[in-house]
Amino acid sequence: MEYTILGNTGMKVSRFCHRFNIAMMCYGPLCGGILTGKYHGPHGAPQGSRGEGNTKMQAYLEDESVQAIVAELKKISDMAGIETNQLAILWLKSKPHATSIILGGSKPEHFQQSYEIADRELPEEIIERIDRISASRVYTSYRNQPVREGPGLAEQR
Repeated sequence: MEYTILGNTGMKVSRFCHRFNIAMMCYGPLCGGILTGKYHGPHGAPQGSRGEGNTKMQAYLEDESVQAIVAELKKISDMAGIETNQLAILWLKSKPHATSIILGGSKPEHFQQSYEIADRELPEEIIERIDRISASRVYTSYRNQPVREGPGLAEQR
């Protein structure tokens, strides 16, 4: 299941998985490269990069809330003495229901920084800070499913 700081399906179902002790095999922790720092800022994807023609990535790059989160993550990673991509992986690794993390890359050097943090953990205060700054990207309504119970049910009637 795709699971990244910037939010997606994985974040929506993670509480369910945690509650019922269901393991999650997670992919996409770097959000297609956005959390590597390669696509930082409102300038869009670098020419010739795979993000140049990717409409999903372009939407992220044009989203001011995403850019604000990425900028804050850069500050946190600098403070922790690690790269932003390492921070994103360690954050996901901190989630008890994320039992496997699938990383992608097109070159061997894309994985080197992951090896460097294999035995590291983030302090709880950094995990909580990341959770707070990314909270606006987590809880979005399902667009293709009606709410059948819970607080949103009265709104649909």
